Amino acid sequence: MEFKVFEKLIEQIVEASDKDLAAAQLGIDIINFVENYHVISSILLTEYYGQEGAEWVEWYVYEKLENPELTAKDADGNEICHNLQSLWETVEDSRKSKTFKGVELKPDMTDEERIEMLKTIFGGGDA
Repeated sequence: MEFKVFEKLIEQIVEASDKDLAAAQLGIDIINFVENYHVISSILLTEYYGQEGAEWVEWYVYEKLENPELTAKDADGNEICHNLQSLWETVEDSRKSKTFKGVELKPDMTDEERIEMLKTIFGGGDA
């Protein structure tokens, strides 16, 4: 995937996440309306970049952007995913690795699992 396309994809994921958070902070439960879109993007990211690459994207979007001091390192101790360009390079490398593993579909989430996911995304507070 070209960097410009990847950049737009990440911008859209961040924007959607910000809107979800804003709605939750207002006490509006929209998870039933938006969950399918999150699942779609997760499946597509995992199929294209593999499980490892998708996990790096999720880490960057949901952790690194919230806490810029966080660092990640590769097996050789080199810092990775420190900015969007570095994230893109990391997931592109992951896609080309011998250990690439695409989507493994799981059963639908239960209501309890959805609540736990919301707590994780929105900082552990009540969903």
